[in-house]
Amino acid sequence: MNYIKKLEEENKQLKETMEYTVELLIEHLRYYSSEKFRNFDNDFAHVSTDVYPKINSVKMILSGTLNTI
Repeated sequence: MNYIKKLEEENKQLKETMEYTVELLIEHLRYYSSEKFRNFDNDFAHVSTDVYPKINSVKMILSGTLNTI
């Protein structure tokens, strides 16, 4: 594989990862906009069980990608 083809493949993989990550973030936004968190009494999230795992999943995807640059 020549250098240009290698760069094209890396670019394609990065683009796919970014698109997947954006979709994942949209999914998280929908989750936090759901009925579970609506109303004054439900306007909260458990950080250790709701927020951190979701942020960590995005971080792991991006850190794996960024390590390949």
